[in-house]
Amino acid sequence: MLQRFHLVISIVLVLALGAMLLQNRRLAAMQLEAANAAMARAEEALRAERELLERYQPEGELVFAVGDVLEVRDLAGYLDRSIEVVQPDGKLPLPDSGWVDVAGKARTEVEAAVREAYVAYYSEPIDVKLVVREE
Repeated sequence: MLQRFHLVISIVLVLALGAMLLQNRRLAAMQLEAANAAMARAEEALRAERELLERYQPEGELVFAVGDVLEVRDLAGYLDRSIEVVQPDGKLPLPDSGWVDVAGKARTEVEAAVREAYVAYYSEPIDVKLVVREE
């Protein structure tokens, strides 16, 4: 009698454990699907932002000057956006990485210098775009 009771309890526990594992697998699959959808939305947003930047501020020989207000954007998504002013000494302060000379330099040259300034802090490449703000 006691052996049958143990057998029944063991079977019930095995079935319950199997049901829990199945439920966890389903939950994990749902979470993975949600994460993939969120990643796809983020990639689409970055692509749209790149297109807007290219359309409204095409790369070219825009030269920065003292007093310019610049928005530093990282299209790779590692940095927070920051808005900085070119200082009287011609340098642009960068959060967490120091200063970069910008006055009298072209956009592409300054973007390369900003990327170089962040190389020591990030293992992945930073896709920096500078946007002139009117403030």
